Amino acid sequence: MEHEDILKIAEGIRAIEKGVSIIQRVMKDKQIKSLSDVAASLIPMLEDHDYQLRDQIIKKLKI
Repeated sequence: MEHEDILKIAEGIRAIEKGVSIIQRVMKDKQIKSLSDVAASLIPMLEDHDYQLRDQIIKKLKI
């Protein structure tokens, strides 16, 4: 592994940490107990044909 590879991995780890922090903050603010609760709320929203919300989520996940 080269120096550049290690820097890329470190950057990825930092992005994961930031994402986890955001998830934890929202869950705490909304008093959500588990990721299962998040999924239970998210799936019906996506199934309600809210294409704009679905497309926004997919776009965020692809970034």
